[in-house]
Amino acid sequence: METYRMSSKLREQEREYLIQTANDVTRGAIATTIFVDGTPAETIQCPHPQEILPDEILNLVKSTHYEKKQEIELLLQSYRRVLQDGHPLTMHQLAVMLYHKGFLYEAQELLHQATRINPELHQSFNQLSIVELLMGRPHQAVESSERAVAMRPNFADYHNNLGEALLSAGESLRAISQFEQAVAINLYYADAYFNLGLAWLHQAMSSAQPQIMIGRVADAIRKACLIYPEFSGQMLESGLASMKEHHLARSFEIFSSIRDSRREARRHELAAAYVQTSLLPEQLTERSLQERISVLTGQVSRYPIYPDLQAELGQAFLEMAKLACGRSVQHFRKAVELNPSLTHNLTAYERAEEILENLDKLLGNVSQKG
Repeated sequence: METYRMSSKLREQEREYLIQTANDVTRGAIATTIFVDGTPAETIQCPHPQEILPDEILNLVKSTHYEKKQEIELLLQSYRRVLQDGHPLTMHQLAVMLYHKGFLYEAQELLHQATRINPELHQSFNQLSIVELLMGRPHQAVESSERAVAMRPNFADYHNNLGEALLSAGESLRAISQFEQAVAINLYYADAYFNLGLAWLHQAMSSAQPQIMIGRVADAIRKACLIYPEFSGQMLESGLASMKEHHLARSFEIFSSIRDSRREARRHELAAAYVQTSLLPEQLTERSLQERISVLTGQVSRYPIYPDLQAELGQAFLEMAKLACGRSVQHFRKAVELNPSLTHNLTAYERAEEILENLDKLLGNVSQKG
């Protein structure tokens, strides 16, 4: 079957966004890759039936390419608008979605602005540290993450993120302390256990007597695999074998690759869920919420121990309840306008308005994350 390709370029300030779409004959899918300044940010694969005509393939390539181009245009419009509006919480929400899409410079700019406007926005400092670490700026990531931990010392993921930044900056002893605090808060935190193993391994690499530390590495990795079996596999066995043979640098490289691959896989998996409801509030529809709930439900079933995913799903259901309640208010208002003598409609209208107001307040509080 012939391969059809389409390509488009967009520009935002000094950055260039290249969108390339083609049919992948071997996988039976339409693949779109987004490049930011030449670096791949995201690849999306949309499977199609094996028995399909060439004209249908071409139409799928065109429609898929148009949809992704429109999505990126909308993303950049949202970025400009939100940056100009100056609402820190909205900046944070869009920045999280941009991070998952691989638009790191835009996410960083929004988070910097959000924390300047509201220095108490701990979740923005935490997210900023994640973005800065992915951009290869570990020392800046440590500084941002320390601000988040200082404000919310009981958040296990904040300690884990600070530990990752410290480990990337070469401060393995401080990283060990942060990972240990993370697992003390959440005994089932697989990622923190895996990172703890990495930190002990890094410490062992510079020790004259690494054997005790190697035992701690193996214990932490074992706990991580018990909680999250998908850490196990051929790569893990290779890393453990290298460690047993005292090729510690090679083992560290393998374990780091496993951790980074898992983080990237999760980032890409959640990108679609964030796009559904994070672009523009006025685009929040029942269909988009249902799609978001479906994606998050699948994520929760795969990663049931992550409180952030559980909270995201809970918030999505609240958004659905608010949307339904808002429509209820509209219809009861119309009923009252048509016949004010029906007092039961007036009572229902007033109660529904009260519920809608409470849902709106609750969603505002949830968005602040404590």
